[in-house]
This record gives sequence, C-alpha cells and structure tokens, in this order.
Amino acid sequence: SNAGEVYLIFGRPDLSWNAITDVNGNFNLSNIYQANRMVRFVGRTTSEQLSKVSGVGDINNDGFADFTMGTHT
Repeated sequence: SNAGEVYLIFGRPDLSWNAITDVNGNFNLSNIYQANRMVRFVGRTTSEQLSKVSGVGDINNDGFADFTMGTHT
C-alpha cells in the first residue's frame, strides 16, 4: 500500500545492541516489541510513504530528545 511505517525504539543504558539486532545487524522487532521498547507508526493512506525521520534535539524543552516524522510529498 506504500503507506509506510516508522519504528520508534526506546533506548536505555542496559539495552545491548545484540539484544535488539539479528546476526546481520538488522533490528529484531519481535524482541523489541515484547520488551515494550518500541512504538510503531503506520501511514494513514495508500501512497503516504511515511518514512522521513529526524532527531531534532529537545525542541519543547522538556528535557527529552524529540524526533519528527514526515511523508513523501
């Protein structure tokens, strides 16, 4: 459907890279999901192509890093 999807993976100091990736270095989404360390965002419509993600620092001054998502236009 080309709606696209973005995964937000919550890090933490004790989360090892090997625990969330497979032997090829790809994210193992089932392990991340089961540990409640991920949120999945899915595009609303066909051809929306949700995929543009950027870390933007702390734009609202709440002490947490923020990110933005966008779609192909």
